[in-house]
Amino acid sequence: MDAAADEFAEHGFTAATTTSIAARAGVPIGSLYQWFPDKEALLYGIADRHLTEGASIVLGALDHAQAAPDLESAVRVLVEATVEANGGDPRIHRILYREAPRPPELQARLATLEEALTAWVSDELIRRGIAPERSSLRARTLVLTVEALVHELVLDPPAGITQQVAISEVVTAAVAIAQA
Repeated sequence: MDAAADEFAEHGFTAATTTSIAARAGVPIGSLYQWFPDKEALLYGIADRHLTEGASIVLGALDHAQAAPDLESAVRVLVEATVEANGGDPRIHRILYREAPRPPELQARLATLEEALTAWVSDELIRRGIAPERSSLRARTLVLTVEALVHELVLDPPAGITQQVAISEVVTAAVAIAQA
C-alpha cells in the first residue's frame, strides 16, 4: 500500500498502474494481484488505513480538548489532532479527499465518526455555556468546517502561508461558529 500511495501521489490515481505499483514495491505483479485485485482495492486499503489511524488520533484527543481551559484552546486541540490525523503527503490527501470514489462501507465509517464527533462537540459546547437550542447544528457545522478547512487550507497552505498560520485561521473560524 505504501508503494501504491507513492505512485498515486507522484502520477495521480488515473495514471498509476498496478504494474508500476508492483515494480515500486519490488514484488511480482502476480503477488500484488493475490492481495489486491486492482488499483481501486489498493486505494480503498489506503483510505481504510487512513480512516482507522485518523479516527484513533482524533478520538484520542477528546479528553485533552475537554480538559482545555477555554473554548479556543479546546478547538485548537481538535484542529491540531485533525491535522495530525491527516498528516502525510498532501497529494495523497487530495486524491483521497477530492478524487477517490468512496465505497459505501467506508462512507458509513466516516459518517459514524463524524456523528460521534458532532455529538461530543455538541455536549462540549453546552458544557462550556453555549446555548443548547442549536448546539447539534452548530456542532455539525463546526466538525464539517474543520474537516474541510484542514483538507483544503492546512494540509496544503497557499504560497507564503505557514501551516501554523493556517491552523490559527481554522481555529478562529471554528470558535466563531461555536460562539455564533
